[in-house]
Amino acid sequence: MSDKNKNTLSWVLAGLIALALAASGLSKLAGVKTQVVNFETWGYPDWSRYLVGVAEITIAIALLMPENRLKGIYGVFAFTIGAVGTHVFAGQGEQVTPAIILGLLGLVALLLRKKEDETA
Repeated sequence: MSDKNKNTLSWVLAGLIALALAASGLSKLAGVKTQVVNFETWGYPDWSRYLVGVAEITIAIALLMPENRLKGIYGVFAFTIGAVGTHVFAGQGEQVTPAIILGLLGLVALLLRKKEDETA
């Protein structure tokens, strides 16, 4: 795969991840009933829903900014690991969205790593 194709694919995947995070964050801030019920079910205080929503939107934006992209990747990783843990401990291990996001994130990191390795 050419460098241009790798770069394009990494941006497309990062864009999809950012879109998913932003949508999730906005739904938390908007108080979508499912989000409110989820946070109650998980035993988290309601204020944490706002904190998580703002963090998800911030991470999504960072992921799309070249100078902050690596920080965005780390942020997505941390939040997704937290989401996986939350779902597992709540008995919702069948939730696959966090695993899909982790897989896409791994692919973005791999594409970026190969790009950096070739320029070094």
